[in-house]
Amino acid sequence: MDFVLTIKPDFKLLNFLIDDKFGVITLDYPNEEVRKSIIRMYLDEIYRIKRYITLGTQLWRSLESGDIEDTVELFNTAISAVPYDDFPNLWYRSLFLMLLRGAGIISYAEVHTFKGRADLVISFNNLLVVLEFKFASKTSEVDKMKAEGLNQIKDREYSKSYDTEGRKVVTAVLVADDQERKIIL
Repeated sequence: MDFVLTIKPDFKLLNFLIDDKFGVITLDYPNEEVRKSIIRMYLDEIYRIKRYITLGTQLWRSLESGDIEDTVELFNTAISAVPYDDFPNLWYRSLFLMLLRGAGIISYAEVHTFKGRADLVISFNNLLVVLEFKFASKTSEVDKMKAEGLNQIKDREYSKSYDTEGRKVVTAVLVADDQERKIIL
């Protein structure tokens, strides 16, 4: 599938910035509806994740209730539609973030703290979810990577800055098992 972008001089709906010094045009979404539509298009057309809206609703509900296990199951359902040769190391985290944002869930990647950076922070009114992603090239490495991630969350105090907000904080490690091609909680 080829994409072509044409910008007409009188086209006022698209936000963009032209940097003449470097010859770069930075495009932005004109509004939230367009951003969500484009993300859904990526999921439907590029990753062939059909019925995404249903999946997004389920993802929202499971995360908002703090059910990380159900969230992982939904994520594994989504990645089961991806061709086997599209599985690089950081791909799992990127797709997870895209699924969250496509569902309209407030989420941030690489959140810097005073001792390091959390891979992913998901924010709801009454709940904050801090996730650390680890990659295991073999299933036999999953438990080791999970323990490493839990220690990392604890030692680097990724959730510390949220202590005074009065929200429940859930932390978890998601291990991408490259051999099985799925996420393990």
